[in-house]
Amino acid sequence: MKLLIYLILMVILFLYVARTTISMNPFRVSLERPMYALGVLVLAVGISTGICLISESSKREGYKRAQKDIMGEIKKVYEEDSSEVSTVDSSMDSMEKI
Repeated sequence: MKLLIYLILMVILFLYVARTTISMNPFRVSLERPMYALGVLVLAVGISTGICLISESSKREGYKRAQKDIMGEIKKVYEEDSSEVSTVDSSMDSMEKI
């Protein structure tokens, strides 16, 4: 749906920039500046593609960074739990000696 709206807007932009005139008798559609409109259209597609690629790579980098941060937090929690377990084990051993 979103793509359809963008395509319609691009066609309208193309027709507006090309200074389209339509006459009914005889039926004729003429474009005053078709190459200018084509250039604007190609430029718009190029800029939007570049923006999409940049945002996609930013999302990917953010995902990787978040994954590393989460793994670091999990390792910290695991190390804290293992140190508590060893402390409890050593105190249990000393209690058994008494």
